Order: sequence, then C-alpha cells, then structure tokens
Amino acid sequence: METDERGLLDQCLAARTAGYPDVPVERVVLREPPAAALVARSHGAGLVVVGSRGRGTVRGALLGSVSQAVLQHADAPVPVVRAEAGNLPQQ
Repeated sequence: METDERGLLDQCLAARTAGYPDVPVERVVLREPPAAALVARSHGAGLVVVGSRGRGTVRGALLGSVSQAVLQHADAPVPVVRAEAGNLPQQ
C-alpha cells in the first residue's frame, strides 16, 4: 500500500516540481491524522502549504478542518491554496 501511495504522490507532484527544480520538496507518507502530522512537521519549517478544494459558493468560502487546525497551531507561515477546477486529481 505504501508503494502505491508514494507512486500517487510522485505522480501528483511531477508536473509541479519539474517546473521549479530549485525548490526543495520533501515527500512524506505518514499514517497519522493530516492536521497533527502537518502541525508537528511545521516546527522548524519555513512554510507549510495546505490546500482547499473550495467546493460550492458558500462551502468554498470556508476552510476545511485540516486547514483550520494547521492555521491555528503551526509554527510556520501557512498559505491556503485553492485548487482551480480540474487542477487536482480526484480521490
């Protein structure tokens, strides 16, 4: 399962990392709640980027639970990036 997850992660990041070869990207697959993992890894980080799908008009104005938790508890700056339609793989 971890091999499949790493393959999917590499696939999702390939186009973005290819365009910015000088930007370091750390690929990590963890078995813990996403918010807790991101907050823990924010210690000593320069930046923690989280995404938001922004589905629907009203729901799109709200952040998800992971984004909210990371914004409230991270030790690094946290930009929330909204995906453009069709720009993220379906889960």
